[in-house]
Amino acid sequence: MPTELVQTNCEDCLQIRIESGPSPQSIRSRYIKGTSYSFSNEFDFSREPIPDFSYSVRINPNLQDTYFRGIDISDVETVSVSPVLLAKADDAGTLDLNAPVAMAMTATTSTIGGEDEPATQ
Repeated sequence: MPTELVQTNCEDCLQIRIESGPSPQSIRSRYIKGTSYSFSNEFDFSREPIPDFSYSVRINPNLQDTYFRGIDISDVETVSVSPVLLAKADDAGTLDLNAPVAMAMTATTSTIGGEDEPATQ
C-alpha cells in the first residue's frame, strides 16, 4: 500500500456498498497495519437482531490517478455475512461464542489483491 494511505489508516481506500439486507447507519473501513492489502470493515446497524446481508467492496476508484496509476483496480468482491455465525471478541482477544453479536460489529476482513502482487510506491 502507498505510504501516504497507510499513515491515515486508509479510511477512504475502499468503496463498500450494501448489496442485500438492511442498510447500516454507518460503514467504516480501516487498513490493518502490517499487511499489504487487508482491511477491517465495521457495519453499525444500531439494533439487534441483524439479519443476513451482503456487500460489495473494491478499491475506491477516486484513488486511481493519485495512487494506482497504471494498475487495474476494477475488481469487485461480494461478501455474504451471516451475523448469527459471528462471535464477539473480548478485550483479551478471546472469542465468547455465547455472546450476542455486537451492534457495531467488525463483520469481515477484506483482502484486496494478493500476497504475490507488489505493493505500490
